[in-house]
Amino acid sequence: MLAEVATTGPPQEAFLGPAATEDLQFRIESDLPSLMETATLDYDGGDVVSEAFVSDGVLTYRPRDLEEGTHTLDFTLDQPFVPWPVRRSWTFTVDRTRPRVELTGPPRPAV
Repeated sequence: MLAEVATTGPPQEAFLGPAATEDLQFRIESDLPSLMETATLDYDGGDVVSEAFVSDGVLTYRPRDLEEGTHTLDFTLDQPFVPWPVRRSWTFTVDRTRPRVELTGPPRPAV
C-alpha cells in the first residue's frame, strides 16, 4: 500500500515579497495519519519538524523570520510496504526589495 500525499505550498522557484511571506505555510496531508510519525522536515538543511503542527495526518509548517535569499524546504515520509519514501521539495526566494522605478519626461518641454 502506497501513501497518498497531498501538498500545498508556494509554486516552485517562487519569488515571495513581504505580503506572501507573512502568510507563507506548507501543508502536507496523508491518507495514512500514523505515517506522520516518520516525517522529516528540513528547512535550509536544518531539522524543523518539531516546529510543525501535526494533527490527523496533516502537517502544517509556517516558517518565521525569513531572511532574504533562496530557501529550500524538504519533506520526507516513510512508507510501510515499499523501500522508498514520499519526498516533496520546495525552493523559493524571499525578496523584500521594493522595485526601483525611474520616471523621465520627454527630451523637450511638453506643449
